[in-house]
Amino acid sequence: MSTVAEIEAAVKALPRAQQEELFAFLAERIGRSPADQYGAEDAFAPLIGAYAGPHEATGRKAEEILYGSAG
Repeated sequence: MSTVAEIEAAVKALPRAQQEELFAFLAERIGRSPADQYGAEDAFAPLIGAYAGPHEATGRKAEEILYGSAG
């Protein structure tokens, strides 16, 4: 049985097209689409709001300016 390091080295040695084909095969095998990780329609959706600061009256009301008041 190969170690993970040996498998990673073998994958790195493959041409890009074969790496993508292998990735698609493995993603299908575990029940995920390659688009879930790469090439998703909106890859930034999980990050939106992840770094939002407190909604205090500090002059940084970007959420209200950009999206309107939530209340």
